[in-house]
Amino acid sequence: MSDTRQPDHAALLKRSLIAIDQLQAKLAALERERAEPIAIVGVGCRFPMGADSPAAFWALLRNGVDAVTEVPKERWDADAFYDPNPDTPGKSYTKSGDFTADTVVHELTHELMHQWLNYLPNWVVEGTATPPCMAGL
Repeated sequence: MSDTRQPDHAALLKRSLIAIDQLQAKLAALERERAEPIAIVGVGCRFPMGADSPAAFWALLRNGVDAVTEVPKERWDADAFYDPNPDTPGKSYTKSGDFTADTVVHELTHELMHQWLNYLPNWVVEGTATPPCMAGL
């Protein structure tokens, strides 16, 4: 004996329309989220070369300014930590960088810098996420 019942086309069509309505609602919600405007209510900028605003930073970028300078003497004695060999432990193979005028950054002492440079090669080799000398800072 075979099943001779015909599918309820009206019910199938109704379920299909409900599913389409639900999918269209989800799509509309996703499109609204993607196009939702954002508001920037404040920007704090501390960039090299005295760029202390978005406009000043944009001017650096637009004009192709190379902000790399020698390490300022008030930061640390670059000569004391310099060695041209990048494999020398506890030394830096460059005397240059991008520096802000922010005095908070100046709090690195010679001792802290020396400890950091001595520890860095092991940290890089071991792949530790946070070096112990930086933990809690």
